[in-house]
Amino acid sequence: MIHTEKAVLAVVIFKNSLAPILLANADKTLFSYAHNRIIFEQIRKLHEEEQFFDPAIMADRLKGRVPLSYISSVMECLIHSNIKFLKNDLNKYLNILKQEKAKREILKEINRQAKEPNCDLKEIQNIISKTNLLNIETETGDIEDCFTEFDQMSERNGEISLGLPGLDKAIGGFRLGEVLLFMARTTVGKSFWALNVLYHLISHTQEKITFFSLEMPGISVLERLTQITFSLPREEAQEKLKTDKKIREQLKNEFKNLKIYTQNYSVGDIEIKIREDGSKIIFIDYLDLLRELSLKNQNRYERISDHIIELKRIAKRQDCLLIVSHQLQRQAEEGGVAVKLTMARDSGVIEEASDIILGAWRPELRYDVIALAPETERNRLIIRLLKNKRGPAKMISCFFDHSKTGKIWEIEWRDE
Repeated sequence: MIHTEKAVLAVVIFKNSLAPILLANADKTLFSYAHNRIIFEQIRKLHEEEQFFDPAIMADRLKGRVPLSYISSVMECLIHSNIKFLKNDLNKYLNILKQEKAKREILKEINRQAKEPNCDLKEIQNIISKTNLLNIETETGDIEDCFTEFDQMSERNGEISLGLPGLDKAIGGFRLGEVLLFMARTTVGKSFWALNVLYHLISHTQEKITFFSLEMPGISVLERLTQITFSLPREEAQEKLKTDKKIREQLKNEFKNLKIYTQNYSVGDIEIKIREDGSKIIFIDYLDLLRELSLKNQNRYERISDHIIELKRIAKRQDCLLIVSHQLQRQAEEGGVAVKLTMARDSGVIEEASDIILGAWRPELRYDVIALAPETERNRLIIRLLKNKRGPAKMISCFFDHSKTGKIWEIEWRDE
């Protein structure tokens, strides 16, 4: 790490114009070695005085405080550098030093917690998990970065879709770094909707996909995927899984790019899994069941707000699409009334943090007995595009075969 610290200082001593980048992203606490802290402070002082500096000037200014041989060893870090890439090198080195500093601070906090009389192992575990999330980027701010990102995104644009033509046309394809929120009451079909979309994506993208089932066990996820894949009622799907080896092999092959996790994960745990698996499309079923980020007492408003804000940061940091289910509260009644954006009042930041928001309901749930619902309202799942940063709101009507196969397909759509 001392070599990296030296490289940072050498780049700036060699090219004074990079001093503002260094000073904007670092202070002396970023450096663990005493000589490097002294050199950094001298660079800061000379820059503030608007003085030119080079190795000879630095050696003269630091006489008696830093050995000349050490300054020479600092400058030797540039022997294999290309002047054209010095700025990129500086950003890379600063990123490494920031990560190392953050890890040192986390370790100090772990030691402090361990010495407490009432040591909380869960809190220490949460602190340890943070060391795996450190991926601090130092942006250059150059417009070329935007063009690079645009070109990369254009290659994938339209590849990530829901398999619902009306919504896909209105949204125009999803982009990595975005958050899609799907809101509905319990019993409406949040999990089946997510698994229908997952099934569509498995055959329409090469990206790795992760499904965090925070409510259902893995067995239930497998059964529902079998229902959707082979258009089977639940009982038949269970029987096929028990007796049909060909179906088991087909499922293994078809879903080879899928990871399924069912434990009680926190937002931090989810980011670790995303990084380990290299997944680019992530389903979280559902937001309310995420383990709390902190051990402090939070009401539901604060908890949901913290979760959605951090999930948006994860989507950007890990360059992935997050598809998150969110359970609405009693203002959505029993799931039979039209969903509005204001029904997500438990979090004032949901609208701001989500790129796309969908609300869903089943009209037949308005009736005490579903059989009393008009034929035109039975097996209907209505999905409204509540927030669309790329266009107007839409609403589609889907057929939801909830009593048999669990399959969902669009039957009509219209402007609102």
